Amino acid sequence: GLIGHSDQGLANATAAVTVTSTGGQHTGGLVGELHAYGDATVTNVSADGSVTAQGEYVGGLVGYIEARANDEVTLSHAHTSGAVNTTYTGGGNVFAGGLVGRFKDSGDLTDVSAAGAVTSRSGDQVGGLIGQWQGEHHARSVTNATATGDVDSPGAYVAGLIGYHHVGRQLTNVSAAGNVTADGQRVGGLVGYTRASITDATASGDVTSDSGNGVGGLVGDLYARQSRASVENVRASGDVSAAGKDVGGLIGDIHAPSNYQIRMTDAHATGDVTTSYTGGGNVFVGGLVGRYRNSNHLTDVSATGAVTSASGNQVGGLIGQWQSQYASRSVTNATATGDVDSPGAYVAGLIGYHHVGRQLTNVSAAGNVTADGQRVGGLVGYTRASITDATASGDVTSDSGNGVGGLVGDLYARQSRASVENVRASGDVSAAGKDVGGLIGDIHAPSNYQIRMTDAHATGDVTTSYTGGGNVFVGGLVGRYRNSNHLTNVSAMGTVRVERGDQVGGLIGQWQPQYSNRAISKSAASGDVRTDGEYVGGLIGYKVRGNVFQSYARGSVTGTEDVGGLIGYNLDRNVRDVYATGDITGQTNVGGLIGYSNSGEVDAAYATGTVTGDTYVGGFIGDSYRTTIGTGYRDTEGGTVTVNGQVVTGQPIGRDRGTGTPTGLTTAVMQGAGAPQAMTGFDFTAESGTW
Repeated sequence: GLIGHSDQGLANATAAVTVTSTGGQHTGGLVGELHAYGDATVTNVSADGSVTAQGEYVGGLVGYIEARANDEVTLSHAHTSGAVNTTYTGGGNVFAGGLVGRFKDSGDLTDVSAAGAVTSRSGDQVGGLIGQWQGEHHARSVTNATATGDVDSPGAYVAGLIGYHHVGRQLTNVSAAGNVTADGQRVGGLVGYTRASITDATASGDVTSDSGNGVGGLVGDLYARQSRASVENVRASGDVSAAGKDVGGLIGDIHAPSNYQIRMTDAHATGDVTTSYTGGGNVFVGGLVGRYRNSNHLTDVSATGAVTSASGNQVGGLIGQWQSQYASRSVTNATATGDVDSPGAYVAGLIGYHHVGRQLTNVSAAGNVTADGQRVGGLVGYTRASITDATASGDVTSDSGNGVGGLVGDLYARQSRASVENVRASGDVSAAGKDVGGLIGDIHAPSNYQIRMTDAHATGDVTTSYTGGGNVFVGGLVGRYRNSNHLTNVSAMGTVRVERGDQVGGLIGQWQPQYSNRAISKSAASGDVRTDGEYVGGLIGYKVRGNVFQSYARGSVTGTEDVGGLIGYNLDRNVRDVYATGDITGQTNVGGLIGYSNSGEVDAAYATGTVTGDTYVGGFIGDSYRTTIGTGYRDTEGGTVTVNGQVVTGQPIGRDRGTGTPTGLTTAVMQGAGAPQAMTGFDFTAESGTW
């Protein structure tokens, strides 16, 4: 519009014309090509008017900028207004931008803007501001840069601000507004590909790519080439639609060389994220980040919008896969709101696959999670971390695979004293495999490690359609809990139903503490429990070692063998200050409180429900072997015992091979004002007592 070719800097220049070229390269609204011989400066320049070309290197201000070896060009206070379009059909790198098509050998880029749509008929490296930007030195930065207008090219490295950002340390106070449409990899609302840290950045508009990996609402692919890179105070708003892998509402893929880390704080994305990829395997899709490797701490982040993948694993409402550089790194103050749907494994409301990180703190997810594979959770599919102050609300469904939970599918703690504290899950959990829980499907750890749980609660029905029999491990709170430390103040509210299988409980299917002196205390389960299988309890299906104190179950229980109102199979240690009120139905070893008890002591306990079975049926314990009963009570009036269709009286224990027996009381006595006197052994003190 002003100069066709220049070999020196330029200052205080304007052009207000329409520029059209019907052939050739290097077309610009102010300068076609600037090839500086020595360091040069371009400052206080502008161009108003559309630019139309049929070749490569097309820019609203300059088509192509470069400098001699070791020299650089500094651009500042540069602005354009007008559409930029090239009809070039040769593909490859087309280099088109609202300000500059290709900018090599750049010094710092400051106070620049472009307003207008950028369109290319074919090719890669297209941006609303710059198609390709390459700093002369790694320390160079882009500051105070904006682009407004839609960007459209059927290629790769396409973005709202810079298509390909190379060899630069920092992007600061940068923004793009407009839809971005492409047909290739590394596509972003702000930047397609970069190696830089990003601070104070926004992108608004839908981002769409019909092929290729690495698509994000802000950045398609961030490959940080600095030891402590960061992404801070960034926002993306708009739907992200892709046909490949590594897709995120903010960033598609974040990674770095070995021993480098990328920290993220105050980062947020709003909009639906979808991919139509059908190749299966690990697809890495998230409402904020698709795949996040080499992470430092992640703090104050959120995503709002549905996340959907046509196939594949590692999909999350916030992050598909998160992997920190070191085990001490954490995720703090993270939220995701929106349904998550993928017919694969490692699918969750917040993070699908959480790897190599110590702690998840103050995290939440709200939305239904639907999958077709293993390790599926309302918050996290798989993790090795401790979890504190966490919630998940919404139904969780998986049509195949093991390890499904309302909060976490599979927690494999790789730390000596891991914990789960102050956590909640609300919503139904439906699975087709084993290891299913209203809160966590499976909790386990390496040998000699322990996992403590405190103040943990789940609300909602838990079901599995698994028909393979054997140990299915299903619970209203936890399906299978191994390597346990103490559990305190835990509960589950909702029915537990299994088509066929063993070790099913209203609270925990199987509980196996690391040491025999560990205890569950102040626990509760309210909901019916039903399975065509063994080891079934209103609270715990199968208890190996460990104590149970101050706990109760209030639902009916149905199974085959070792069926109890509180515990189905009890091995060793003490059960004290407990009760069960539900009706119990089974075949062998059926008890109002415990189905089968092997060793240990039962004290300060009562059961009130009816008990029905065929062999070894008791109102209190079905089969008591080497078990000592201290103070215990059963309802002889409302809690009838039926054996082989016949009501029997005076049968608190079906087969008694232990010591002690519970006392029979009428319903009126147990519920009346005289209960404290009749039921000695219990502390009825208001506020501080057992009940």
